[in-house]
Amino acid sequence: MGERDPTATIPHPTLSHLLIIGSDDGTISIWDLQERVCLAQSIGHQHEILALKIVANPLRLVSCSVDGSLKVWGLQDTRLTELCSIDFGTPYQDLQLSAVKGLNRSQLDTLVQLGALK
Repeated sequence: MGERDPTATIPHPTLSHLLIIGSDDGTISIWDLQERVCLAQSIGHQHEILALKIVANPLRLVSCSVDGSLKVWGLQDTRLTELCSIDFGTPYQDLQLSAVKGLNRSQLDTLVQLGALK
């Protein structure tokens, strides 16, 4: 699967030999497991994909990412078409940490990754 690491996988809902993979670089790929080839790839998010979910009637793929975004995709066989995107931002966006006491380095780093400001 190249240099990307898979972070979420889900079987294709109608074609059992296909697997949909979300990766740590934000891409979504559709792989043919019999032929061992990538059939389609879309840059879905800016950061790691956390989860993929299939929704039926009409057939949709939903993806969510560490970047705070959720996307809905139209899924037709091996084609993905982005239908809508919602950006929730980061949970601690603009939280000021300069006066916060009692947190260790790891906790501070995690809060900064979630949008807090040092």
